[in-house]
Amino acid sequence: MGVRQILPFVVFLLSTLLIFHKSEASHSMGADITYICNGNGQYAVTLKFFRDCDGIDPGNTATINYQSASCGVNNSINLTLQGSPIDITPLCPGQNSNCNGGVGIYGVQQYTYIGTITLPPSCGNDWVLSYGTCCRNNAITTLNGPANQDFYVQALLDNTITLCNNSPTFSNPPTAFICNGQNINYNHGVVDPDGDSLVFSLGACLQGNGMPVNYAPGFSGTAPLSATGLTINPVNGSLNFTPTGNQVGVLCIKVEEFRNGVKIGEVVRDMQFYVLTCTNNLPVISGIAITNSFL
Repeated sequence: MGVRQILPFVVFLLSTLLIFHKSEASHSMGADITYICNGNGQYAVTLKFFRDCDGIDPGNTATINYQSASCGVNNSINLTLQGSPIDITPLCPGQNSNCNGGVGIYGVQQYTYIGTITLPPSCGNDWVLSYGTCCRNNAITTLNGPANQDFYVQALLDNTITLCNNSPTFSNPPTAFICNGQNINYNHGVVDPDGDSLVFSLGACLQGNGMPVNYAPGFSGTAPLSATGLTINPVNGSLNFTPTGNQVGVLCIKVEEFRNGVKIGEVVRDMQFYVLTCTNNLPVISGIAITNSFL
């Protein structure tokens, strides 16, 4: 039987990340904004921020801007860090990250910020919730001058629908350390609490509202990595591709939300993919016999 990769990323070869280790690293590795409707125009907004532990601490608060042209509102709120940051570095037993003074050469932390915004009742189907910070990681190889480009992520919200909406959420952390030359199938584990229809696509990452990042030649929002056969399943969001060459690329996945055929929201995850040289053997499935016998 053929060889098939059954894990989204390889967790036991982080020592090879030394080629990407950097003293001048930005702390921004990725982020996404989601929201829960509390009724009466109130929404609990969550920012998940993914920090490179080589960079600075993002702090105990994060500023979210929320604006609607149709309602004439442009405001902001400080979200509060919930608990302590979580080390989400994919590690094998006995390995350590470099988070919290660890001795590893690399580390990724998840910071979760939450706050509540109150919007004018039943006003605006064009709300934009956004978060921006400086700067992108200088190790990125798919952008021109990445350290000179800001980091920006947003979500869209419709506050006019009768049954207020909860956004889709991402259940899998974006710690994508993958192997050069090996087929990858990566899924963010997006779920929608309201059971609305979701459509997935790749799009340009942003450095500001309506301002795409400056990609290096040969790269774009729909071609964010040097890879063959890169596709995204529009129904479940699974990415499938085979990387060609060691690289650090930024990728933005857009999740559009539809109810009764009408778009009612959108969330975006901005993240980094690390492509490494690996020496592991992919798992082999064999010895499975299928029969037509019945009990």
